[in-house]
Amino acid sequence: MAGLGAFGALLRGSGARRLPLAATQVGAPGLNSGVLGQQRRFKSGLPDVVDYEFTSELDLIRPESLPVRDAFQIIGSDGKLCKGAKEPNVSPEVYDKLYKNMVQLEVMDEVLYNAQRQGRISFYMQTNGEEGINIGSAAGLKPEDTVFAQYREA
Repeated sequence: MAGLGAFGALLRGSGARRLPLAATQVGAPGLNSGVLGQQRRFKSGLPDVVDYEFTSELDLIRPESLPVRDAFQIIGSDGKLCKGAKEPNVSPEVYDKLYKNMVQLEVMDEVLYNAQRQGRISFYMQTNGEEGINIGSAAGLKPEDTVFAQYREA
């Protein structure tokens, strides 16, 4: 639920265990069951997602009260390895494939954006300048991994 900081406060149920934000989206239908004010258990049935409890007590946490977390960085803005960082063990062939995928995404973006502007598809959100985020994060996935993707996660 940490992503709610954009709304000025983080919501956390008292005593409820945290679970990945994506799983809360999956569990949303469970919010409509039971009587308000009672604690209810929700079993997600998803791998690596802890079960959690609903509660009628609302606890607000101001984002500015939370500690600032360091950003992970391996390569600096100068394109060189950061001090103390370990170079990833990735072959030149993998780097080439990742780069080709980023270029392919850029081309797909242009085609789909133009189709949306022409009214041939109803909605398309470009990834201009974010190709590395998409391709790089997906590169670490295995075929059996589950992804709960969405546009502009709050």
